[in-house]
Amino acid sequence: MSVLSPLTGRWRWTAALAGILVGLGWVVVPHLVEPDAGCGDNGSGMITVAAGTDVSFNTQRRTLLRVWNERVRKLNGDPEARLEEIGSLADVQRSQMIGALQSGGCRYDALALDLPWIEEFYRRGLLAPLRGFAQEDRHPQAWQAGVRGKNTYAVPFDSDVALLYYRTGGQRPQSWADIDKVPRKAGYEATYAGQFASYEGLTVNLLELLWSVDPGGTLESSPRTIKVVNELIGRMNRPVFPAVWRESVVSAEQETTEAFLDGKVLMMRNWPYVYRILASQENLNPPGRPRLFAVTQLPGPSVLGGHSLALARTSPHKDATRRLIEFLTGSEAQQLLFSCGGFAPSRIGALRETSCAQAQRRLAVPDDERAAPVTGSDNLPEEQLKPLVNELRKAFEKARLRPVSSFYSEYSTTLQCHLYPYLRDRSTFDAAGLRSLRDALQAALRGTGPTGCG
Repeated sequence: MSVLSPLTGRWRWTAALAGILVGLGWVVVPHLVEPDAGCGDNGSGMITVAAGTDVSFNTQRRTLLRVWNERVRKLNGDPEARLEEIGSLADVQRSQMIGALQSGGCRYDALALDLPWIEEFYRRGLLAPLRGFAQEDRHPQAWQAGVRGKNTYAVPFDSDVALLYYRTGGQRPQSWADIDKVPRKAGYEATYAGQFASYEGLTVNLLELLWSVDPGGTLESSPRTIKVVNELIGRMNRPVFPAVWRESVVSAEQETTEAFLDGKVLMMRNWPYVYRILASQENLNPPGRPRLFAVTQLPGPSVLGGHSLALARTSPHKDATRRLIEFLTGSEAQQLLFSCGGFAPSRIGALRETSCAQAQRRLAVPDDERAAPVTGSDNLPEEQLKPLVNELRKAFEKARLRPVSSFYSEYSTTLQCHLYPYLRDRSTFDAAGLRSLRDALQAALRGTGPTGCG
């Protein structure tokens, strides 16, 4: 996904790093991949955590690693840890991680895996079991996504559900019908913006649109798929979506957030971390006055997003990495990620109205990490966190997982290849298109389909 990075009150683009392309379409039985004979270290002498770009407010993942380096690791004489960010696009992150590990290299110790990737990494034999972890108060679906048999291979790090952000002054939308009825106001280019570029965001948005009318449906089998796709195309030709705003089909999370910040749209679908970005803007959260934006649930179930931390099978620091993962997924660390960074926590107990300052004290964050931010809004008071907490609790209760398959990446790419042209060209999706989509997606889930759009 594309992300926003705060810099002296302005926003800058964070470019995705180039990934290593790997061949897909085959599965390796677990435990076939072994480290190279001379793989004694990753070259840095440190524990390396591979993850996407840190979109938490004021990069709280890095704050957690600093707490580990300066205090926690010394309890057991463990190495220091470093974060290696692999760009902002999910597909690039996955490809680079697989490319680095497939040959048995020991570049990475811990992997921040998107939930649908866990099955593929497990089947390829790239993960080592994590001993000593229990579900405790972690979100049940996110926890089960990392369990295989009696072993745990990935532990929830941050959890995500999509939310609907809207400008105050109108009624809170409860359904897509409510959104469709909202007139475009003067000065705005559109009523609503989502993520409809040809990447994982398109897959997620389409699943959520389908689930709003067919909660148990799948895009390859539900007869409602035709209705959902054509309604989406229709919205792009009406004021619900911008009629001439070409970015509507090239937009990811960053473009959507910027459109809302710039006053181009009245509503947007986005992740919880965006709440703190909006709250940091005085034009949306003026001091001493009511906020000019609000947040609620989507009209239907959200995709359950987020990342789990896994232990690379080739890691030369397995015991230390396990302890690092235990620290990063612990209650105090999760509270910091939520209260200071805006990430939805993976532990239910951490989803509460605790200020950033309180979370920093509990985790003993170094004083210089608590320096006053540019906007002063990273330490939101409890009353401003309460609306977000309430909506997240409700959204998590309805959230659903994406298909679990070793070939999920092929499934998602196939979906994008088939449906994105209809959105781009504003053409009608019909029964023949659904049959073609169904056959292609079913083949992708079996691992027997093409690996690209060809």
